[in-house]
Amino acid sequence: MKFKGIELKDNTEAELLIAIEIVNISDEDELDEYGEELEETLYDEVFDYDNCDVYTEFLDGDLLNVRCDDITFDEKGVELITTIYKDIIEANLDNINVMIGVHVDGGEWFKREDGSEYNEDVVTLEEFLSNIEY
Repeated sequence: MKFKGIELKDNTEAELLIAIEIVNISDEDELDEYGEELEETLYDEVFDYDNCDVYTEFLDGDLLNVRCDDITFDEKGVELITTIYKDIIEANLDNINVMIGVHVDGGEWFKREDGSEYNEDVVTLEEFLSNIEY
């Protein structure tokens, strides 16, 4: 599978994940408390999949990455990440932005218009789906 022309393959450092950014909370204590509540709500009310053990990881206090080892670089993996993404959106949780993260490491990196390179693209589901090729 390719995303924006970059080949994504199993057994590489490439990864598909969901990035949840907590917004509108600036107080660090409130952010920590909300993050714990968000994580608990996701596990209790959203993450219930027979084909995937979902796990989360907080980065920088306001960014929660949602991963599943069964998200593969094929139609099955895209369907799974799409389902998880939509389930999070449908939960109508406050103070979050939900995006798809495509992380690459290795021989190819994404390129910006100015020629600089980066290794993780964070996009909407629609942009993700419009930029994949099988």
